[in-house]
Amino acid sequence: MRRNTLPVVFSSVLRRCFSGFTRPCQEHLVGYVLGLILMVRFRSVRRIAQHLAGGAVDALHYFVHDAVWRAASLISAVQQPVIEALRRTQERVVLILDDTPIERRGRHIEGSGIHHGPKGLVAGLCAVTAVVRFGTTSFFWNVLGYRPKGNCPRGEFRSKIDLAEAVLMDAARIARRLTVVMDSWYACGRILRRIHGSGWTFVTALKKNRLVCLENGRKTRVANLAKGPHRYVRVRLSAKRIIRASERLVELPKFGVVKLVIGRSRDEKRYIVTNDLEMPVDEVVRLYAERCWIDTLHRDVKQHLGLGEMYGRSWQAAQRHWALVLTAYNALILWNRALPRRERGRTLGEVLRLFRDRFGAHHGLGPPEIRLRLVA
Repeated sequence: MRRNTLPVVFSSVLRRCFSGFTRPCQEHLVGYVLGLILMVRFRSVRRIAQHLAGGAVDALHYFVHDAVWRAASLISAVQQPVIEALRRTQERVVLILDDTPIERRGRHIEGSGIHHGPKGLVAGLCAVTAVVRFGTTSFFWNVLGYRPKGNCPRGEFRSKIDLAEAVLMDAARIARRLTVVMDSWYACGRILRRIHGSGWTFVTALKKNRLVCLENGRKTRVANLAKGPHRYVRVRLSAKRIIRASERLVELPKFGVVKLVIGRSRDEKRYIVTNDLEMPVDEVVRLYAERCWIDTLHRDVKQHLGLGEMYGRSWQAAQRHWALVLTAYNALILWNRALPRRERGRTLGEVLRLFRDRFGAHHGLGPPEIRLRLVA
């Protein structure tokens, strides 16, 4: 049976976002977030307005492109219930950093460039993202757009390292010890010093040609340390995936002493370092394996919530769209966690189907307009 009133937890998340928004903008925010959730594909402003905003296409377009509000303020408001959930847990909290390309083709798209993706070079936009995870729960912590220098107004360029550092500074609001997991792109001295100086732990990969210093002061590439005999520990990550790993202490230039773990899986080698010199080698491997969850989030928000379905050309509108996607994702996850355990969805796809069955029409369509209201 479908309902007209949105659940308490979901309503609470959206009401936290209302500060700084005018009354019409509050209504557009709710309609846009519901459009991202209830529609299966092609979530354009026009379609969202037709079905969830009373047909006010121009007003919703103005909300996304020109209205006076900041994506950063919206993200900060959505982070607050996430912070409260993180502070209540006794489990290790992992912050995973990465970036993702968002394919876009067309002329005069602000912020467009050529970016590296899992399948090669991608034309379009790019965002630095972060996930916070504890137990089996992942939250979308932050998303900051990366704009290539050649497509950026003078004096406004920020590198991916700048954006990653901004994410880490913002994560200090969580006010508890974090474990930061990253790939080799972000394993520079500046980011590692920022994490260590915050009293946190990092677990990050290194490129195979990264130089390290040995006990005798000699510098060598980490790939050379994989040669010769080693004492390996077998780490089982799944029924079919076993990693052989060895460890040693090395000095990382521009940082200091770290524990280096060399992992082997068939013909693949991975070089992982951590500033926790007492961390067992199997724990290092398992923590780095947590990095896959940010790839899962990227796939989920692109496939199910339309992260790449921003059809305007404005850079500001793209960042606002990403912030609204983050809002929709976290509102869904918090709602799912509030359900009885036996009723919860295990994947984002399952959570979306549960939500649509209870509060939406078939595929978000059906009647010309869906009217859902927040709990007061």
